Amino acid sequence: MTASLNFYVDALGMDILVDTQTNGSWRSLFGADSDSAHGVYLGDASSVNNGSDGVVELIQFNNPLIAAPASVNYPETGFFLVSFWVGDQWQPILDRLAAMGLGGTPKVANFGNAPNPPTNYATVRDPDGTQILLAELSYINAVGTSTLDPDLGHKRRSLTARHY
Repeated sequence: MTASLNFYVDALGMDILVDTQTNGSWRSLFGADSDSAHGVYLGDASSVNNGSDGVVELIQFNNPLIAAPASVNYPETGFFLVSFWVGDQWQPILDRLAAMGLGGTPKVANFGNAPNPPTNYATVRDPDGTQILLAELSYINAVGTSTLDPDLGHKRRSLTARHY
């Protein structure tokens, strides 16, 4: 939990929205070996109630009876990642990750599709190995700003990670 909080809060600049101990049917819901868990919910505290941003849930089961698996089974088609549209904080976030020794070596690309301008992207890994996409998206710098992608036919929303 500590390593994940360092990554998401200290490096990416997310806010801790809730930090709680919960009891529930974790065994039936997730196949966990504990019905007690420590949950920390992260997001942007200034906008989480407007319904346009996401929340990252970090869950640590208390007193697990088995060790974590040695390897992760990734999807056979496509890929799994968590995306953050970070606006003008893209480079500062990459700099903080490097200074803190987190995220590994970023894979960086710059491209755009008309009518959108070229955008900087980077992928890093969180402490649990989840692939994280950081998108500069200089044309979207506010939480809740939406664009309609006619090819996808649905709204895409942004979550801005902030550093304070």
